Amino acid sequence: MADYYRKTGNKEKAFEELKLGFANPNLDVDTKVNILLSFYTVNQIYNDLKDQAFTLTKILIETHPKDPKVFSIYGDLLVQDKKIPEARETFLKVLSLDSSRYAIWEQVLQLDLQMSKYEHLLTYSSKAIELFPISRFHFFFPGWQTFS
Repeated sequence: MADYYRKTGNKEKAFEELKLGFANPNLDVDTKVNILLSFYTVNQIYNDLKDQAFTLTKILIETHPKDPKVFSIYGDLLVQDKKIPEARETFLKVLSLDSSRYAIWEQVLQLDLQMSKYEHLLTYSSKAIELFPISRFHFFFPGWQTFS
């Protein structure tokens, strides 16, 4: 229905239908994430869609609170909106749900460095190196041992 309303030019009704769909726990989370990814790309061009993207993401988090993909996209939106501390906390939530996501570890370490959270950077870079011993973490934060 949301697609129909969007195609007929009724943006408000399309957004209302999207909200209903995002609140339905029986609808596939991957489809919802893909819709949000389109908002993320469009958001770079149309800043007025940012509020809609955040609204849909919050609904998605309420509907699928244990899915790391949901928090990943929320973290990406927060980074894009330059809400760095909130993004960092959101990516930490992703790691608490699924620590096997290499890109999220990188994101957390980058945000730690940006925020001068050196103790956290030391701890989490050590954990990341243990989990991903052949990754580029060794080179990503050269001299990480000197923070101790």
